[in-house]
Amino acid sequence: MIHSTGTSILRITSRVPTLLLPLALALALAPTGSGFTIATAVAAALVGTALAPSAAQLAADRAGSRNVLLGGAVLHVLLLVLLVSAAEHFLSQQLGSSAVVTYWTMVGFALLAGLTTPAAAVFLRQPATSGQHGISEDSKVPGTHTETGPAQVAMAEAQADEVALLSAAVIISLHGFGAGPSAALITSAVLTAVVLPILALSLAPTRSTEAARLRVPAPVPGAETAQAEALQTWTDRRSRVSDAGPTGGSSGDSRHGLYRLYAPVMLCFGLILGGLWITALDAGLALGRPAFFGLPLAGATLAAIVWLRLRRGSRLPLQRRRRLLGTVLVSAGVVLLLAAVFLPSPGWGMGLTTFIAAVLGWWQSEGLAQLYGEALRTRSQATARTLTVLGFALLIGLLIGLTVAGVVSHEWERGWGAALVVLGAIAVAVQVRTSLRH
Repeated sequence: MIHSTGTSILRITSRVPTLLLPLALALALAPTGSGFTIATAVAAALVGTALAPSAAQLAADRAGSRNVLLGGAVLHVLLLVLLVSAAEHFLSQQLGSSAVVTYWTMVGFALLAGLTTPAAAVFLRQPATSGQHGISEDSKVPGTHTETGPAQVAMAEAQADEVALLSAAVIISLHGFGAGPSAALITSAVLTAVVLPILALSLAPTRSTEAARLRVPAPVPGAETAQAEALQTWTDRRSRVSDAGPTGGSSGDSRHGLYRLYAPVMLCFGLILGGLWITALDAGLALGRPAFFGLPLAGATLAAIVWLRLRRGSRLPLQRRRRLLGTVLVSAGVVLLLAAVFLPSPGWGMGLTTFIAAVLGWWQSEGLAQLYGEALRTRSQATARTLTVLGFALLIGLLIGLTVAGVVSHEWERGWGAALVVLGAIAVAVQVRTSLRH
Protein backbone atom coordinates (compact mmCIF):
# COMPACT_ATOMS: atom_id res chain seq x y z
CA MET A 1 0.00 0.00 0.00
CA ILE A 2 2.81 2.42 0.87
CA HIS A 3 4.61 1.60 -2.35
CA SER A 4 1.42 2.08 -4.37
CA THR A 5 0.64 5.43 -2.71
CA GLY A 6 4.18 6.69 -3.23
CA THR A 7 4.12 5.68 -6.87
CA SER A 8 0.81 7.43 -7.41
CA ILE A 9 2.15 10.63 -5.84
CA LEU A 10 5.26 10.37 -8.04
CA ARG A 11 3.09 9.93 -11.15
CA ILE A 12 1.21 13.13 -10.33
CA THR A 13 4.06 15.35 -9.10
CA SER A 14 6.26 14.46 -12.08
CA ARG A 15 3.59 15.98 -14.36
CA VAL A 16 3.13 19.21 -12.40
CA PRO A 17 6.17 21.12 -13.79
CA THR A 18 4.87 20.78 -17.37
CA LEU A 19 1.45 22.14 -16.44
CA LEU A 20 2.86 24.72 -14.02
CA LEU A 21 5.20 26.40 -16.52
CA PRO A 22 2.64 28.43 -18.55
CA LEU A 23 0.73 29.42 -15.43
CA ALA A 24 3.91 30.44 -13.60
CA LEU A 25 5.12 32.44 -16.61
CA ALA A 26 1.81 34.31 -16.78
CA LEU A 27 2.19 35.16 -13.09
CA ALA A 28 5.80 36.28 -13.56
CA LEU A 29 4.78 38.74 -16.28
CA ALA A 30 1.57 39.91 -14.60
CA PRO A 31 3.21 43.13 -13.27
CA THR A 32 3.53 44.36 -16.87
CA GLY A 33 -0.26 44.60 -17.08
CA SER A 34 -0.02 43.82 -20.80
CA GLY A 35 -2.25 40.99 -21.93
CA PHE A 36 -0.41 40.74 -25.25
CA THR A 37 3.00 40.45 -23.58
CA ILE A 38 1.76 37.74 -21.25
CA ALA A 39 -0.15 35.86 -23.95
CA THR A 40 2.70 35.64 -26.46
CA ALA A 41 5.21 34.42 -23.85
CA VAL A 42 2.75 31.85 -22.49
CA ALA A 43 1.93 30.72 -26.05
CA ALA A 44 5.65 30.05 -26.66
CA ALA A 45 5.80 27.92 -23.50
CA LEU A 46 2.69 25.98 -24.56
CA VAL A 47 4.14 25.25 -27.99
CA GLY A 48 7.28 23.90 -26.33
CA THR A 49 5.34 21.67 -23.94
CA ALA A 50 3.27 20.30 -26.84
CA LEU A 51 6.44 19.28 -28.70
CA ALA A 52 8.21 17.95 -25.60
CA PRO A 53 6.77 14.39 -25.64
CA SER A 54 7.83 13.76 -29.23
CA ALA A 55 11.27 15.23 -28.58
CA ALA A 56 11.67 13.05 -25.49
CA GLN A 57 10.70 9.91 -27.39
CA LEU A 58 13.24 10.63 -30.13
CA ALA A 59 15.95 11.32 -27.60
CA ALA A 60 15.11 8.18 -25.59
CA ASP A 61 15.52 6.03 -28.70
CA ARG A 62 19.17 7.04 -28.69
CA ALA A 63 20.03 7.64 -25.05
CA GLY A 64 17.44 5.71 -23.03
CA SER A 65 14.57 6.97 -20.91
CA ARG A 66 16.56 7.30 -17.68
CA ASN A 67 19.27 9.43 -19.29
CA VAL A 68 16.68 11.60 -21.04
CA LEU A 69 14.81 12.26 -17.79
CA LEU A 70 17.96 13.08 -15.83
CA GLY A 71 19.53 15.21 -18.57
CA GLY A 72 16.24 16.88 -19.37
CA ALA A 73 15.67 17.76 -15.72
CA VAL A 74 19.08 19.46 -15.49
CA LEU A 75 18.53 21.37 -18.73
CA HIS A 76 14.99 22.36 -17.75
CA VAL A 77 16.09 23.74 -14.39
CA LEU A 78 18.87 25.72 -16.08
CA LEU A 79 16.43 27.20 -18.60
CA LEU A 80 13.98 28.10 -15.83
CA VAL A 81 16.77 30.01 -14.06
CA LEU A 82 17.54 31.86 -17.30
CA LEU A 83 13.83 32.50 -17.81
CA VAL A 84 13.47 33.98 -14.33
CA SER A 85 16.51 36.19 -14.93
CA ALA A 86 15.19 37.38 -18.29
CA ALA A 87 11.69 38.05 -16.88
CA GLU A 88 13.02 40.08 -13.95
CA HIS A 89 15.38 41.97 -16.25
CA PHE A 90 12.48 42.73 -18.60
CA LEU A 91 10.31 44.01 -15.75
CA SER A 92 13.07 46.34 -14.57
CA GLN A 93 13.65 47.91 -17.98
CA GLN A 94 11.92 50.90 -19.49
CA LEU A 95 10.29 50.79 -22.89
CA GLY A 96 12.82 50.83 -25.69
CA SER A 97 14.88 48.71 -28.02
CA SER A 98 16.71 46.99 -25.15
CA ALA A 99 13.38 45.93 -23.61
CA VAL A 100 12.27 44.47 -26.94
CA VAL A 101 15.46 42.41 -27.23
CA THR A 102 15.09 41.22 -23.64
CA TYR A 103 11.47 40.30 -24.24
CA TRP A 104 12.13 38.14 -27.30
CA THR A 105 15.06 36.53 -25.50
CA MET A 106 12.64 35.67 -22.72
CA VAL A 107 10.16 34.25 -25.25
CA GLY A 108 12.95 32.07 -26.64
CA PHE A 109 13.79 30.80 -23.16
CA ALA A 110 10.07 30.11 -22.60
CA LEU A 111 9.94 28.01 -25.77
CA LEU A 112 13.08 26.06 -24.82
CA ALA A 113 11.88 25.60 -21.24
CA GLY A 114 8.62 24.17 -22.57
CA LEU A 115 10.52 21.90 -24.95
CA THR A 116 12.59 20.49 -22.08
CA THR A 117 9.71 20.02 -19.64
CA PRO A 118 9.85 16.55 -18.08
CA ALA A 119 7.95 14.20 -20.40
CA ALA A 120 7.27 11.90 -17.48
CA ALA A 121 3.89 10.80 -18.80
CA VAL A 122 5.51 9.36 -21.95
CA PHE A 123 7.81 7.03 -20.03
CA LEU A 124 5.20 6.11 -17.43
CA ARG A 125 3.03 4.88 -20.31
CA GLN A 126 5.71 2.51 -21.62
CA PRO A 127 4.36 -0.99 -22.10
CA ALA A 128 5.42 -3.73 -19.73
CA THR A 129 8.04 -6.15 -21.02
CA SER A 130 8.00 -9.85 -20.37
CA GLY A 131 11.45 -11.35 -20.55
CA GLN A 132 12.76 -11.97 -24.04
CA HIS A 133 9.34 -12.05 -25.60
CA GLY A 134 9.48 -8.32 -26.22
CA ILE A 135 6.73 -5.84 -25.57
CA SER A 136 3.36 -7.33 -24.87
CA GLU A 137 0.11 -6.02 -26.27
CA ASP A 138 -1.11 -5.24 -22.75
CA SER A 139 0.25 -2.62 -20.43
CA LYS A 140 0.58 -2.23 -16.73
CA VAL A 141 -0.84 0.75 -14.94
CA PRO A 142 2.12 2.28 -13.07
CA GLY A 143 1.83 1.65 -9.36
CA THR A 144 -0.28 -1.49 -9.73
CA HIS A 145 0.23 -5.16 -10.59
CA THR A 146 -2.82 -5.41 -12.82
CA GLU A 147 -2.50 -6.20 -16.50
CA THR A 148 -4.67 -3.83 -18.47
CA GLY A 149 -5.16 -2.75 -22.04
CA PRO A 150 -4.15 0.62 -23.53
CA ALA A 151 -7.56 2.18 -22.83
CA GLN A 152 -7.32 1.38 -19.12
CA VAL A 153 -3.77 2.73 -19.02
CA ALA A 154 -4.94 5.91 -20.76
CA MET A 155 -7.72 6.39 -18.19
CA ALA A 156 -5.35 5.90 -15.24
CA GLU A 157 -2.84 8.32 -16.72
CA ALA A 158 -5.56 10.84 -17.60
CA GLN A 159 -6.67 10.91 -13.98
CA ALA A 160 -3.09 11.69 -12.95
CA ASP A 161 -2.92 14.46 -15.58
CA GLU A 162 -6.15 16.06 -14.34
CA VAL A 163 -5.04 15.98 -10.70
CA ALA A 164 -1.67 17.45 -11.73
CA LEU A 165 -3.44 20.30 -13.55
CA LEU A 166 -5.56 21.00 -10.48
CA SER A 167 -2.42 20.92 -8.31
CA ALA A 168 -0.65 23.39 -10.62
CA ALA A 169 -3.58 25.85 -10.39
CA VAL A 170 -3.66 25.53 -6.59
CA ILE A 171 0.12 26.07 -6.38
CA ILE A 172 -0.24 29.27 -8.40
CA SER A 173 -3.02 30.51 -6.11
CA LEU A 174 -0.93 29.86 -3.00
CA HIS A 175 1.75 32.17 -4.37
CA GLY A 176 -0.69 35.05 -3.91
CA PHE A 177 0.16 35.20 -0.20
CA GLY A 178 3.28 37.34 -0.27
CA ALA A 179 5.44 35.59 -2.87
CA GLY A 180 7.17 37.46 -5.68
CA PRO A 181 6.04 37.25 -9.32
CA SER A 182 8.80 34.78 -10.28
CA ALA A 183 8.36 32.57 -7.21
CA ALA A 184 6.16 30.07 -9.07
CA LEU A 185 8.86 29.54 -11.71
CA ILE A 186 11.36 28.89 -8.94
CA THR A 187 8.90 26.43 -7.37
CA SER A 188 8.68 24.62 -10.68
CA ALA A 189 12.47 24.42 -10.87
CA VAL A 190 12.74 23.02 -7.34
CA LEU A 191 9.99 20.48 -8.02
CA THR A 192 11.75 19.34 -11.19
CA ALA A 193 15.11 19.03 -9.45
CA VAL A 194 13.63 16.91 -6.63
CA VAL A 195 11.03 14.71 -8.35
CA LEU A 196 12.55 13.91 -11.75
CA PRO A 197 15.75 12.23 -10.47
CA ILE A 198 13.60 10.01 -8.21
CA LEU A 199 11.40 9.11 -11.18
CA ALA A 200 14.39 8.46 -13.44
CA LEU A 201 16.04 6.14 -10.92
CA SER A 202 12.78 4.23 -10.41
CA LEU A 203 12.43 3.46 -14.13
CA ALA A 204 14.13 0.54 -15.82
CA PRO A 205 17.00 1.82 -18.03
CA THR A 206 15.25 0.79 -21.24
CA ARG A 207 15.50 2.39 -24.64
CA SER A 208 12.00 1.35 -25.64
CA THR A 209 9.48 4.09 -26.36
CA GLU A 210 6.91 1.95 -28.12
CA ALA A 211 3.98 3.37 -26.17
CA ALA A 212 2.31 5.83 -28.52
CA ARG A 213 1.59 9.30 -27.21
CA LEU A 214 -2.07 9.50 -28.24
CA ARG A 215 -2.78 12.83 -26.61
CA VAL A 216 -1.37 16.28 -27.25
CA PRO A 217 -0.67 17.81 -23.82
CA ALA A 218 -2.52 21.03 -23.09
CA PRO A 219 -3.71 22.55 -19.79
CA VAL A 220 -7.38 22.14 -20.72
CA PRO A 221 -9.69 21.02 -17.87
CA GLY A 222 -11.30 17.69 -18.62
CA ALA A 223 -9.52 17.10 -21.93
CA GLU A 224 -7.34 14.21 -20.77
CA THR A 225 -10.18 12.31 -19.10
CA ALA A 226 -12.54 12.97 -22.02
CA GLN A 227 -10.02 11.46 -24.45
CA ALA A 228 -9.37 8.44 -22.24
CA GLU A 229 -13.09 7.86 -21.71
CA ALA A 230 -13.73 8.01 -25.45
CA LEU A 231 -10.85 5.58 -26.05
CA GLN A 232 -12.25 3.23 -23.43
CA THR A 233 -15.72 3.30 -25.03
CA TRP A 234 -14.24 2.78 -28.50
CA THR A 235 -12.15 -0.17 -27.28
CA ASP A 236 -15.12 -1.80 -25.56
CA ARG A 237 -17.27 -1.43 -28.67
CA ARG A 238 -14.59 -2.93 -30.91
CA SER A 239 -14.17 -5.90 -28.57
CA ARG A 240 -17.92 -6.58 -28.70
CA VAL A 241 -18.13 -6.49 -32.49
CA SER A 242 -14.72 -7.94 -33.31
CA ASP A 243 -16.32 -11.06 -34.76
CA ALA A 244 -18.66 -9.07 -36.98
CA GLY A 245 -15.96 -7.58 -39.20
CA PRO A 246 -14.43 -4.06 -39.41
CA THR A 247 -16.32 -1.10 -38.00
CA GLY A 248 -16.61 2.49 -39.05
CA GLY A 249 -17.75 4.29 -42.13
CA SER A 250 -15.95 5.00 -45.34
CA SER A 251 -12.64 6.79 -45.18
CA GLY A 252 -13.80 9.73 -47.28
CA ASP A 253 -16.96 10.38 -45.26
CA SER A 254 -15.17 10.00 -41.92
CA ARG A 255 -12.32 12.32 -42.92
CA HIS A 256 -14.83 14.90 -44.13
CA GLY A 257 -16.71 14.70 -40.82
CA LEU A 258 -13.53 14.95 -38.77
CA TYR A 259 -12.17 18.07 -40.41
CA ARG A 260 -15.45 19.85 -41.10
CA LEU A 261 -17.05 19.42 -37.67
CA TYR A 262 -14.93 18.01 -34.88
CA ALA A 263 -11.65 19.89 -35.35
CA PRO A 264 -13.32 23.35 -35.68
CA VAL A 265 -15.38 22.76 -32.55
CA MET A 266 -12.27 21.69 -30.66
CA LEU A 267 -10.56 24.89 -31.80
CA CYS A 268 -13.51 26.91 -30.46
CA PHE A 269 -13.23 25.15 -27.11
CA GLY A 270 -9.61 26.32 -27.03
CA LEU A 271 -10.74 29.89 -27.72
CA ILE A 272 -13.05 29.71 -24.72
CA LEU A 273 -10.26 28.59 -22.42
CA GLY A 274 -7.81 31.19 -23.78
CA GLY A 275 -10.31 33.95 -23.11
CA LEU A 276 -10.95 32.55 -19.64
CA TRP A 277 -7.22 32.58 -18.84
CA ILE A 278 -6.86 36.28 -19.65
CA THR A 279 -10.13 37.16 -17.90
CA ALA A 280 -9.03 35.34 -14.75
CA LEU A 281 -5.66 37.10 -14.84
CA ASP A 282 -7.40 40.48 -15.22
CA ALA A 283 -9.58 39.66 -12.21
CA GLY A 284 -6.48 38.84 -10.18
CA LEU A 285 -4.80 42.11 -11.22
CA ALA A 286 -7.90 44.10 -10.28
CA LEU A 287 -7.86 42.42 -6.87
CA GLY A 288 -4.19 43.26 -6.39
CA ARG A 289 -3.19 39.59 -6.17
CA PRO A 290 -2.40 38.33 -9.69
CA ALA A 291 -1.65 34.82 -8.42
CA PHE A 292 -5.31 34.39 -7.53
CA PHE A 293 -6.00 33.89 -11.24
CA GLY A 294 -5.26 30.26 -10.43
CA LEU A 295 -8.53 30.06 -8.50
CA PRO A 296 -10.81 30.18 -11.57
CA LEU A 297 -8.60 27.66 -13.36
CA ALA A 298 -8.69 25.38 -10.33
CA GLY A 299 -12.48 25.74 -10.20
CA ALA A 300 -12.81 24.86 -13.88
CA THR A 301 -10.55 21.83 -13.52
CA LEU A 302 -12.28 20.55 -10.37
CA ALA A 303 -15.72 20.94 -11.97
CA ALA A 304 -14.53 19.06 -15.06
CA ILE A 305 -13.09 16.21 -12.99
CA VAL A 306 -16.26 15.85 -10.91
CA TRP A 307 -18.60 16.04 -13.89
CA LEU A 308 -16.75 13.45 -15.92
CA ARG A 309 -17.08 11.07 -12.96
CA LEU A 310 -20.81 11.72 -12.46
CA ARG A 311 -22.01 11.88 -16.05
CA ARG A 312 -21.81 8.11 -16.48
CA GLY A 313 -24.88 7.70 -14.27
CA SER A 314 -27.31 9.57 -16.54
CA ARG A 315 -27.09 10.41 -20.23
CA LEU A 316 -29.46 12.71 -22.07
CA PRO A 317 -30.30 12.10 -25.74
CA LEU A 318 -27.68 13.44 -28.13
CA GLN A 319 -29.79 16.30 -29.51
CA ARG A 320 -30.77 17.57 -26.07
CA ARG A 321 -27.18 17.37 -24.84
CA ARG A 322 -25.92 19.37 -27.81
CA ARG A 323 -28.56 22.07 -27.45
CA LEU A 324 -27.99 22.31 -23.71
CA LEU A 325 -24.22 22.49 -24.23
CA GLY A 326 -24.45 25.48 -26.56
CA THR A 327 -27.02 27.27 -24.39
CA VAL A 328 -25.03 26.91 -21.17
CA LEU A 329 -21.71 27.92 -22.74
CA VAL A 330 -23.14 31.08 -24.33
CA SER A 331 -25.04 32.05 -21.17
CA ALA A 332 -21.99 31.54 -18.95
CA GLY A 333 -19.81 33.53 -21.36
CA VAL A 334 -22.21 36.48 -21.35
CA VAL A 335 -22.40 36.51 -17.55
CA LEU A 336 -18.60 36.31 -17.36
CA LEU A 337 -18.22 39.27 -19.72
CA LEU A 338 -20.72 41.39 -17.78
CA ALA A 339 -19.05 40.54 -14.47
CA ALA A 340 -15.53 41.18 -15.77
CA VAL A 341 -16.35 44.57 -17.28
CA PHE A 342 -19.07 46.08 -15.14
CA LEU A 343 -18.82 44.56 -11.65
CA PRO A 344 -17.24 47.28 -9.45
CA SER A 345 -16.00 45.12 -6.55
CA PRO A 346 -12.74 43.24 -7.31
CA GLY A 347 -13.50 40.65 -4.64
CA TRP A 348 -16.95 39.88 -6.00
CA GLY A 349 -15.47 39.94 -9.51
CA MET A 350 -12.96 37.22 -8.61
CA GLY A 351 -15.61 35.18 -6.84
CA LEU A 352 -18.04 35.36 -9.75
CA THR A 353 -15.24 34.67 -12.23
CA THR A 354 -14.32 31.53 -10.31
CA PHE A 355 -17.94 30.37 -10.26
CA ILE A 356 -18.47 30.99 -13.98
CA ALA A 357 -15.13 29.32 -14.74
CA ALA A 358 -16.39 26.23 -12.90
CA VAL A 359 -19.57 26.26 -14.99
CA LEU A 360 -17.52 26.62 -18.17
CA GLY A 361 -15.16 23.83 -17.11
CA TRP A 362 -18.13 21.65 -16.24
CA TRP A 363 -19.89 22.01 -19.57
CA GLN A 364 -16.78 22.24 -21.70
CA SER A 365 -15.73 18.85 -20.31
CA GLU A 366 -19.14 17.51 -21.33
CA GLY A 367 -18.64 18.91 -24.82
CA LEU A 368 -15.15 17.43 -25.08
CA ALA A 369 -16.45 14.04 -24.01
CA GLN A 370 -19.18 14.22 -26.66
CA LEU A 371 -16.87 15.33 -29.44
CA TYR A 372 -14.08 12.86 -28.71
CA GLY A 373 -16.58 10.00 -28.50
CA GLU A 374 -18.30 10.92 -31.77
CA ALA A 375 -15.00 11.51 -33.57
CA LEU A 376 -13.68 8.09 -32.55
CA ARG A 377 -16.86 6.47 -33.82
CA THR A 378 -16.36 8.28 -37.13
CA ARG A 379 -12.63 7.54 -37.44
CA SER A 380 -12.63 4.12 -35.88
CA GLN A 381 -9.82 2.92 -38.15
CA ALA A 382 -7.42 5.74 -37.25
CA THR A 383 -7.70 6.23 -33.49
CA ALA A 384 -4.25 7.70 -32.84
CA ARG A 385 -4.54 10.09 -35.76
CA THR A 386 -7.97 11.24 -34.61
CA LEU A 387 -6.81 12.00 -31.08
CA THR A 388 -3.72 13.79 -32.39
CA VAL A 389 -5.67 16.00 -34.82
CA LEU A 390 -8.26 16.95 -32.23
CA GLY A 391 -5.60 17.52 -29.57
CA PHE A 392 -3.69 19.91 -31.81
CA ALA A 393 -6.92 21.71 -32.77
CA LEU A 394 -7.65 22.25 -29.08
CA LEU A 395 -4.12 23.50 -28.42
CA ILE A 396 -4.14 25.85 -31.43
CA GLY A 397 -7.46 27.27 -30.26
CA LEU A 398 -5.96 27.90 -26.83
CA LEU A 399 -2.96 29.69 -28.36
CA ILE A 400 -5.18 31.87 -30.54
CA GLY A 401 -7.54 32.53 -27.65
CA LEU A 402 -4.72 33.63 -25.35
CA THR A 403 -3.21 35.95 -27.93
CA VAL A 404 -6.42 37.57 -29.17
CA ALA A 405 -7.88 37.94 -25.67
CA GLY A 406 -4.56 39.42 -24.53
CA VAL A 407 -4.61 41.99 -27.34
CA VAL A 408 -8.24 42.90 -26.61
CA SER A 409 -7.53 43.26 -22.90
CA HIS A 410 -4.46 45.39 -23.60
CA GLU A 411 -6.04 47.67 -26.23
CA TRP A 412 -9.44 48.14 -24.59
CA GLU A 413 -9.43 47.53 -20.87
CA ARG A 414 -9.26 44.69 -18.38
CA GLY A 415 -12.12 42.27 -18.60
CA TRP A 416 -12.92 42.60 -22.27
CA GLY A 417 -10.91 39.48 -23.01
CA ALA A 418 -14.06 37.66 -21.86
CA ALA A 419 -15.60 38.69 -25.18
CA LEU A 420 -13.58 35.88 -26.76
CA VAL A 421 -15.26 33.40 -24.39
CA VAL A 422 -18.63 34.59 -25.72
CA LEU A 423 -17.51 34.39 -29.35
CA GLY A 424 -16.04 30.91 -28.85
CA ALA A 425 -19.22 29.72 -27.12
CA ILE A 426 -21.41 31.11 -29.92
CA ALA A 427 -19.22 29.38 -32.49
CA VAL A 428 -19.56 26.08 -30.61
CA ALA A 429 -23.33 26.49 -30.38
CA VAL A 430 -23.64 27.24 -34.10
CA GLN A 431 -21.42 24.29 -35.04
CA VAL A 432 -23.22 21.72 -32.91
CA ARG A 433 -26.70 22.95 -33.86
CA THR A 434 -25.77 22.91 -37.53
CA SER A 435 -24.59 19.32 -37.17
CA LEU A 436 -28.03 18.30 -35.86
CA ARG A 437 -29.55 19.16 -39.23
CA HIS A 438 -27.19 16.78 -41.03
